[in-house]
Amino acid sequence: MYEPGSFRPLAQVEAQGDSTQLHYIVTDLTGTARELCSEEGEIRWRGEQGLWGAHREERRPIPLRRYLGDAANEEVYCELRYQGQLYDAETGLYYN
Repeated sequence: MYEPGSFRPLAQVEAQGDSTQLHYIVTDLTGTARELCSEEGEIRWRGEQGLWGAHREERRPIPLRRYLGDAANEEVYCELRYQGQLYDAETGLYYN
């Protein structure tokens, strides 16, 4: 979900089967995603984009473990980089 009329991200929703996860996106002044926070306000993912494209991230495991194969068992990941860019882990490229 994005701020109306812009490319600034507000939230990330992941749905798998009957389970849905909502994470709010904390951005810097340029609109780059820096953190994903759970609905309870806990930081689940933190990323930092370097000047020349190097990306460093920190994932925090979700303490609530449910059934095997449940979406709540998976780590949270944010593929957003600079404003309007998506990172493709398979190719290592950024797309607008």
